[in-house]
Amino acid sequence: MRLTHGLVLLALAASGCAHSGPVDTATLPAGTYTDTDLDGAALYEANHAFGLGGHLPASPQAAAHAYAALDYVAGAVNTHSPYVQINGAAQAQMLMARTEARKALGIDPGAASQAVVNALLAVSAAPDATALKTTLSNTIFTLGPDATLQRLQSPLGLYTTPYAIAAVYRGMNELNHGCNTMFC
Repeated sequence: MRLTHGLVLLALAASGCAHSGPVDTATLPAGTYTDTDLDGAALYEANHAFGLGGHLPASPQAAAHAYAALDYVAGAVNTHSPYVQINGAAQAQMLMARTEARKALGIDPGAASQAVVNALLAVSAAPDATALKTTLSNTIFTLGPDATLQRLQSPLGLYTTPYAIAAVYRGMNELNHGCNTMFC
């Protein structure tokens, strides 16, 4: 299965195809990051949690924050400057990563990004176990609080995501350093 998945990604990258139609995107509330570069901070967090060699934070609140960053970045890569200058394959991979992450958490893949980001940030702000279970009762989490909590602590099936984030980082490196090869 992994070989087939890798071949699909390779074909997508080779074709350079981009997502057609408008991309659903979200905004981050003020104070989400202390960094003034919200896109960069969100990409850094998503990479730290889900990138190649990344480690999902141990607390479900911190994991929810990382998932919110991932959902946000998928939209930002396709709609915000300078990300829109990255090749279409990296942009499409991030949208696949968004779908994959939502599936892993039991979130409807067609849910509005703003609703997903808001719900995940609410989970990340839960001060205790009771508040955490209450925020996980949001209908956006289709598996219910207990199953979603378990998945926040042990994600399964995130195969595309690390490579998508690597492609975005490679694309940003190409933009920032004028490198125009695949192996910058």
